[in-house]
Amino acid sequence: MKKFPAKVLLFGEYAVLEGSEALASPLKEFSGEWSKDPDPDSIPEANVDDLIAHIEKLIDNKILDFEIEEMKTDWENGWRLSSNIPIGYGLGSSGAFTAALYCKYGPGDYQTMAPNKVKRHCALIESFFHGESSGLDPTISIYNKAIHSKYEWEFVDGNIFDPIKDDGLRFFLYDSGKSRSSQSMIAHFKTQTTSPKFREKVLQPLIDRNQKAISHTLKGSKKLWGEFKSISQLEFSHFEPMIIDGVKEIWAEMLVDDGPHLLKLCGAGGGGYYLGLSKDIDHSMRYLGLDKVIML
Repeated sequence: MKKFPAKVLLFGEYAVLEGSEALASPLKEFSGEWSKDPDPDSIPEANVDDLIAHIEKLIDNKILDFEIEEMKTDWENGWRLSSNIPIGYGLGSSGAFTAALYCKYGPGDYQTMAPNKVKRHCALIESFFHGESSGLDPTISIYNKAIHSKYEWEFVDGNIFDPIKDDGLRFFLYDSGKSRSSQSMIAHFKTQTTSPKFREKVLQPLIDRNQKAISHTLKGSKKLWGEFKSISQLEFSHFEPMIIDGVKEIWAEMLVDDGPHLLKLCGAGGGGYYLGLSKDIDHSMRYLGLDKVIML
């Protein structure tokens, strides 16, 4: 049975809303797969009746081919997506669910279709969960490949975490212990972008540093550490609502102590996972807590 992995956004948080580059990767540590009568606790929350109505509208408008009657029958017979992807943690739980729906009930074998078409269809389905969608999260989950989004988007071959590991750096996720909703965070950011000063002093530097960090990540360059630290400092100073209490204190210590690990936002922030970079992952795990850190 095909598994549909979660995703992690390494770089591009908020800046991608303003046309910046972004880099995201599948996350094999979390995934979902179709199962009959699974443990109820492993099923993603979704109002299925409303989801079906949403898809039926897409079918009626002739913008999506979808085996909706087969989906209804399977659902009545106990088929569900069994998933361990935490909801409200910024790891693409709705993207994985969308990917699973599309592969099981969509218009054909995704492997024979143009990826742009798959992405466009998935965006239509996932918009049910978020109001709008780029389709990138489910596309990552379907193809199990990282995506580099620039003016256009492209798959990144191989494991994007490997090059920096060779240089002694390691990405990790830090669990804030609190789920979140991205809508209020994004609304706050959009309000901020109406200020010319914010755009000049915060947004443009964030875009520039994201682009450099993506380049260093893909090349496996040690220069990533300096760019990551610059992003961390900028976000700590200007994205305070997105950094919850408990994480804020740890983040501040990292910047002041100039230690072997750093944190930044992972997606919208406000809870969920935060993204870290470490020069000594064993030390970072002991310092932050073995139950709080996931190595990437």
